[in-house]
Amino acid sequence: MDPSRHKSWKDVFNTTDKDEIERRCKSEEYTCRWTDNFLHLENERPAVITHPITRRKAWFNQAHNFHTSGQYAEYWQFLKYLGRDRLRNLFMLVFAFIFSTIKFFMLGREKDSNYCSFRDGTSIPLNELQTVRNTIWKNMKIFPWQRGDIILIDNLSVSHGRLPFSGPRSIVVCMSKD
Repeated sequence: MDPSRHKSWKDVFNTTDKDEIERRCKSEEYTCRWTDNFLHLENERPAVITHPITRRKAWFNQAHNFHTSGQYAEYWQFLKYLGRDRLRNLFMLVFAFIFSTIKFFMLGREKDSNYCSFRDGTSIPLNELQTVRNTIWKNMKIFPWQRGDIILIDNLSVSHGRLPFSGPRSIVVCMSKD
């Protein structure tokens, strides 16, 4: 079991049919391979894309979240920027750092569920990933939600948040490529 992984591949794909998973991965341009019962997914994505309407360059990649350092780095951001639940976030930061470090050295990057690298396989320097995280947090807008609020976002222009949330909510998603 890997506590840093939120869902098993069976839950993510909602099937145990490995052939179906491989077909879906291929259609989404993922390379998948199996080691025992462990699913390895790989894909190449550019870090920056050009918005089709505004023509502005935009970070459009999840390496800063899916990298091994992503879990403990988020708790560091919570400590720096949110200023609440400091003791809890400090504990979680230390736990996540120790857990991810031990996991990485025990399993190696081959079985690390959150390993990201450059295309050639070399590691992305942690300071570069932290620069991305710092930039996102520096430009973040945090506001108190009120009953009835609706938000529409253009994922190519705005990075959506991952702050903790409690209480009832409805999530409705509509995605379009153009």
